[in-house]
Amino acid sequence: MSETGIIDVFVFLGPTASDILKSYATITGFTPLPRQFAIGYHQCRWNYINKNDVLEVDEGFDNHGIPYDVIWLDIEHTDGKKYFSWDPTKFAEPEEMLEELDRKGRKAVTIVDPHLKRDDDYYVYKEAKDNDLLIKKSDNTVFDGWCWPGSSSWVDYTNPKAQRWWAGKFGFDQYKGSRDNLFIWNDMNEARRFYIHPSVFNGPEITFPKDLVHYDGWEHRNVHNIYGLLLHAATSRGVRSRTDPPLRPFVLSRAYFAGSQRYGAIWTGDNYAKWSHLRATVPMLLSNSIAGMAFAGADVGGFFGNPEPELLVRWYQAGAFQPFFRGHAHIDTKRREPWLFGEENTKLIRNAVRERYALLPLLYSLFYEANVTGLPIMRPMFLVHPSAKEAFGIDDQFYVGDSLIVKPITAEGVVVTDVHLPTDDLYYDYWTYVATSGPGNVQVDAPLDRIPVFIRGGSIIPRRQRFRRSSHSMRYDPLTLVVALNRKREASGNLYLDDGDSYDHLDGHYIYCRFTYKDNTLTSVSNGGNASKNKFAKTIDGVRVERVIIVGLKKKPEKIVARHAGDKKGVEPVFYWGRKNVIGTGIIHTNTNEDVLVIKNPNLLIHKNWEIELTARNKEKAQSILYRFREAQAAELGLIRQKERRPYLASECNNRQEAEKWRQQIVREISRKVSKIQDAGLSDYQIRDLNDEINKLMREKGHWEDQIKRLGGPDYKRIGPKMLDYEGKEVPGNRGYKYFGRAKDLPGVRELFQQEAPDLPKRTRFDLYKNVDADYYGYRDEEDGTLLEYERERQAQVIAKALALPDGAEPTDKSLQKQKQVDARTSLMDIDQEEKYVAHVAVPSQKEIEEYLVRRRKRQMLERYTEVS
Repeated sequence: MSETGIIDVFVFLGPTASDILKSYATITGFTPLPRQFAIGYHQCRWNYINKNDVLEVDEGFDNHGIPYDVIWLDIEHTDGKKYFSWDPTKFAEPEEMLEELDRKGRKAVTIVDPHLKRDDDYYVYKEAKDNDLLIKKSDNTVFDGWCWPGSSSWVDYTNPKAQRWWAGKFGFDQYKGSRDNLFIWNDMNEARRFYIHPSVFNGPEITFPKDLVHYDGWEHRNVHNIYGLLLHAATSRGVRSRTDPPLRPFVLSRAYFAGSQRYGAIWTGDNYAKWSHLRATVPMLLSNSIAGMAFAGADVGGFFGNPEPELLVRWYQAGAFQPFFRGHAHIDTKRREPWLFGEENTKLIRNAVRERYALLPLLYSLFYEANVTGLPIMRPMFLVHPSAKEAFGIDDQFYVGDSLIVKPITAEGVVVTDVHLPTDDLYYDYWTYVATSGPGNVQVDAPLDRIPVFIRGGSIIPRRQRFRRSSHSMRYDPLTLVVALNRKREASGNLYLDDGDSYDHLDGHYIYCRFTYKDNTLTSVSNGGNASKNKFAKTIDGVRVERVIIVGLKKKPEKIVARHAGDKKGVEPVFYWGRKNVIGTGIIHTNTNEDVLVIKNPNLLIHKNWEIELTARNKEKAQSILYRFREAQAAELGLIRQKERRPYLASECNNRQEAEKWRQQIVREISRKVSKIQDAGLSDYQIRDLNDEINKLMREKGHWEDQIKRLGGPDYKRIGPKMLDYEGKEVPGNRGYKYFGRAKDLPGVRELFQQEAPDLPKRTRFDLYKNVDADYYGYRDEEDGTLLEYERERQAQVIAKALALPDGAEPTDKSLQKQKQVDARTSLMDIDQEEKYVAHVAVPSQKEIEEYLVRRRKRQMLERYTEVS
């Protein structure tokens, strides 16, 4: 219902919730990038009584190792509630106080409300009255209401002239005692009757009378909802334009309307130190988030009342993951700085605030995303998982971006709670890295030192692990990347950085990195590679990645190489693998129960393109090259007699008659083995081994038949004995001779092959799929059932890489010692060379070779002894 009869209706068709939010932001405005300090922690109270009180609180944070960025002053800092002024006794030297804060990179905020004390000696009121900038009654006299200063009048912000005048009052020459590290808080501007501190104490419904007259004759009933927005906009404009060049403003407002997100942060108003009010913060902030107010928060600890220590700790833990993070308290409450509740509670609050600062790179990147897409920082579950019906009814947990699920504890004494995981993907406990999966509820421990937080599998989270006194001190610190793999062993994320103050980012002076983990390689693609054209990239050209933590790997890598783009060699950083002594994601962390890879100091610069490649040791490939090495050693010692052998690859033979000779030899070998199977007295184990050998020979025969056909020979029909897979099960059909391996159905094989060998003819290629979990597998060509072949050189490179050897290097005794005994006669043919390499000889094991060498030395000694005798 509208009193004025004016109703505007906008319909957003989506189709997704994300599309709706972007359309809404397109109309009302996107959230601008805030000053970087603004997403740190803010300490506020009504009121810090004087300059010494402010500086003592500031020093208290340093003494207790708690970072913070902004200290706030409520109405008592003014001279008789006259805004743009300082109490001459309590804050006689405000510039000196602000300079001391600035020395540590910290800021201050003062309150500036829209009501002006009716006092002709108060220059702000007199200017507004003389320039006809005040709201009037219907009889054209200036409205006189009652608020904090007593008799007051209000500036009419619907008047463009009043907006310009108000913005000018924030100039350093107008707001005496202010500096560029002082920012503004607009309170008492919502004109809503249900707030404890309404805008007009003596007005009807405790707000403006509806018949007050604004600029151009509009009654207040028409502009009631936008009054606070217009104040917010004018203040933001003034703070922005007080410097040359302009700097980003920070202005907090209690009142807001559609579009207020363009001008600064908002908060949910005065609350109570009650568990029920803590519980209400999550749905309230989620509602504001999807209404466009991305930069929103609630007073930590509750404005009214005195919170018990447990409530205060839990509120800090929740607030650390919310967009605007400020502790605030009423003038009649007990002091509640974080160190006043005992050492144990101080430690818990310190950990929560430090966790906020570790996540500043992620949060700042999410503000960039909000600026571009309209998506909020704090997201309801259904926004990330629109197809999960259960997510639409959840308002007690939320996403930070699309990577962290946070479930605040909002009831007294709770140490165990349920967290809803909406999909069957992997989720990792933020504090311990223990993996779990949905969909559904999981029960999670929530002792007083932490709240449940999960990292969604597939996410890469940028962090800064070094803790300073403020965000300003962290701006050149190195970064840590936490890579949480999904079921496909993939992950992605991004990082946005700029100077945090100016508008230079609008001219391209920023860093945006896109991180991707795929195929055992972590890559970063950045826009900051050309530092000569990017001023900001030049200022942070020494900022590096100091640590990479990867969770979700199944095997320890044998070798890790980190390199910048264009650097073929790279460096091999130190890395750790295991379950103990792992630096956790959070400040509060214990020994993890999961295998975690920690890469220390990969020596990579954040503004450049780079990659980190993980190489897993491939035992089967190692066995293959060691077998050939051992065979050569045995032949040299005279233990075996080298026989004529078939070429390593069928495609290496270019003579049709010779190829036919090798095919017939294989047929005879198959016939002999089939005859052996028909003999009585063989054990099941022996029969299975013979079947395996026959299957391998059948596949090799198929390669030779394909080569003969390519050389102009006949097209052989592939009919032979039954084939068994690697588990001993019968293979249906006789065509195709498909290679059975654990990774036979893995996706992406064909695509990977197309990238690695695009120039080879189709019928002479071999599709290669390799990663930590899959060693070396073929892929069936569905068109002709042929197992395609890959060139021999690639196989040699892969084997050398598996052994961490330089290209062309032979294995050393040291690498031989790393291998277990391999019995080539029973297990060798189970490896990747099945289709490519046939020994025709029984090669001794390494142990047998060593035993022979011992016997030979004894025999030589005996011969020498006999000669002497």
